[in-house]
Amino acid sequence: MMSSATVTSPMLRVEAQYIVAKCYEDGLGVPRNEEEAVTRFRELAEKGDAKGQCALGECYQWGTGVAKDPQAAVSWYRKSAEQECAMGQARLGYCIAHGIGRPADPHEGIEICSKGAAQGEPVAQFILALLCWDKEHEQAVEWLLKAEKQGYVPVYTWLRKAYATGHGVPQSFEQSMHWNCKGADHRNAECQGVLGAHYWDGDGVPKDRKKAVEWLRKSAEQGHMNAQVDVALAYWTGTGVARDTKEAARWFRKAAEQGHVEAQRTYGRLLDQGIGVAVGGGGMAAWDHKGAGQGGRGGPNRPFFFLTAP
Repeated sequence: MMSSATVTSPMLRVEAQYIVAKCYEDGLGVPRNEEEAVTRFRELAEKGDAKGQCALGECYQWGTGVAKDPQAAVSWYRKSAEQECAMGQARLGYCIAHGIGRPADPHEGIEICSKGAAQGEPVAQFILALLCWDKEHEQAVEWLLKAEKQGYVPVYTWLRKAYATGHGVPQSFEQSMHWNCKGADHRNAECQGVLGAHYWDGDGVPKDRKKAVEWLRKSAEQGHMNAQVDVALAYWTGTGVARDTKEAARWFRKAAEQGHVEAQRTYGRLLDQGIGVAVGGGGMAAWDHKGAGQGGRGGPNRPFFFLTAP
C-alpha cells in the first residue's frame, strides 16, 4: 500500500519550488534575484501550476525580473483563473476591469473577481471592494470587512475613508479614527502617516508633536513619500525631535528620489549650500530639472502628509 507521504510528495515538491521562487523574489534567506524568481515561476507555470502562473503574471504586470508585458500578464492570470485559483481570479478581474493588457470591461472584471472573493481570498475581496466602491457603496464596505477579518492590512485605509465620508456606512469620526488606529498598529503606512498628522494638529487626539513624528517616521520608514517629507521638515525645524540638518537632508533625498517635487527642489538647495550634505551632486539645477512640470505640493508650516491626506 502506498503511503500518504508518497502520494502527496509531488504536491509538496511543487509547493517547495514555489516558496523557493518567492524567496528569490523577496530576498528572504537568499540574495534577492528577481530574474531567478521569474525562471522558477516560469518552470512551475509551464507545468500547469496555478500559483506559479499567477506569480508569473504578476512579474509581467509589474516588470519584476522581466520586461513589463500586460498582455502576457493577462494570459498567465487567465490560465491560473481557469484552474479556480482565487488569486488568479483576483488579478485577472482587476486587469480586465481596468483595461490592463486588453480592453476594459468593468462588468466582466467584477464577475471574475467575485469568484475569487467567494472563495475567501482576502486580496480578491479587497479588489472587489474597490471595483464596487463608486456604485455599490454598502457592498464595498462589506467586502472590506470580510478581508479585514482575515488580517489584510490595506483595507484599513479604505475603512477609514468610508467612515470619514459616510461612504456606505453612517459617517463617524470615531469609527474612522478606530480603523485608522488599527491600521497604524498593523503597520499600514498611510494610516501611520494620517495618525501622525492627527497628533501634529491635535485633531481628535491630544496635540503631541513628538508622538506625531514617531508615527510619521514609522510611515516614512516603509517608504511613504509624503511622510518622508514630514519627517524631513520635523528634523529641519526641530519640531518633535532635536534639530538635525543631516537627518533632514537624508529624508528630503528619500522623498526626492521617489519624485516628490518640493523635496527635489529643497534637496537641490541643500546640495548647493552644503547644508546637511556635501556640496555637489548637481545641486538645485539638477533636482529642479527632475521636478520640472510635476507641480509642487505641501507647505512650510504643517506636514505635507496632512495637506495631501483625504
